Amino acid sequence: MDEITHEWNNLSLLEREGDDMQLKKKCPIEEFSLVARFLTSRALSIDAVARTFTSIWKTRNGFQIRNLGDHKLLFIFDNGSDAERVLQNEPWSFDKHLIVFQRYNKDTTLENYSLNEAALWVQVHNIPLGYMDKETAEEICSTVGLITSLVHLQSDDFLKLIKLDASFILELFFRFYEERWENDDPMVVEAWLLDVVRHELLLLENQLPFFVIEKLYHLTIPNDSNFPSLIQLAFYFFKSLNIHNKAPHVEIQHFTDLLRFFQLPPPNKLLPYRETKMVFPKYSATQLREVGVTFKVASSKCVLDLNFKKGVLEIPLLKFLDCTEALIRNIMAEQCDYRRDACITDFYLILDHLINTTKDVDLLMACLEV
Repeated sequence: MDEITHEWNNLSLLEREGDDMQLKKKCPIEEFSLVARFLTSRALSIDAVARTFTSIWKTRNGFQIRNLGDHKLLFIFDNGSDAERVLQNEPWSFDKHLIVFQRYNKDTTLENYSLNEAALWVQVHNIPLGYMDKETAEEICSTVGLITSLVHLQSDDFLKLIKLDASFILELFFRFYEERWENDDPMVVEAWLLDVVRHELLLLENQLPFFVIEKLYHLTIPNDSNFPSLIQLAFYFFKSLNIHNKAPHVEIQHFTDLLRFFQLPPPNKLLPYRETKMVFPKYSATQLREVGVTFKVASSKCVLDLNFKKGVLEIPLLKFLDCTEALIRNIMAEQCDYRRDACITDFYLILDHLINTTKDVDLLMACLEV
């Protein structure tokens, strides 16, 4: 026993011991893979990550996930185009926390992946006219971080881009209305693509002024035609969001504005009166329940039909889908315009005050079941 203890105490390894060893080449199953680091201290649910990004990325044949530990995952794709598309569309987040991606290299150990840089889009506004050039943009953006690419359009290029985008929207609306799809149309080949495009057309960052698309529409369709107007086509394309079945008799600025219009009360109801200074709940749903407040589902679908009377708080039933959060955020961003009535933003701020923990969520789900 003493001899073993003595040998163990004297055991040491040099930086180099014995002959070199050559690792055998493995099957390159991770050829199109990305290492990801989730910048959160919360425990990761691999199933939740898989469900979230399966619906967002819409990869050709799906992907596999390997847990590398310490909030790091390996995403394995079966083709390079899917992996590149994920990198090109950075940044990504999960549960409101940033994800850092890096290309997989089979010869690199996990400890040697830096995973401390993320690609972000930066928009620079209110530059004086005399300084609106590439050099100024590079100088400003270099103060933020490393510049990987710079988008600079001449006026003619910008006009061509607008015409191309508007033409795409019109052709999409025409085909959707007439159900006139070619067999090789991407909307037919990839059944999920139409929903993705519809979602993208509603994001504030992707908006074209509606009057611009309308001008091009009138150049395409004669005024005396029996073909539906552009606003009618827009209502038909986004009909699943028209929760009050409103008629297409409205002027809109863009499609995000149309989404906001769909969320407002039906024509026979006025907007609720809005105080100059808003007062939000001081207590969460759980705390209110403890002092006797009860919660009930409102009969209306409109998010503005929030009513408190005789100790009962009526809240509209909300259905949250994969795209719900993004659409709500875009409506709220659109309502930052000082000319807008921010009633919809007020509603979600009230919810934010009512819901602070998972107990509040569970309470509202139990009380608002129908």
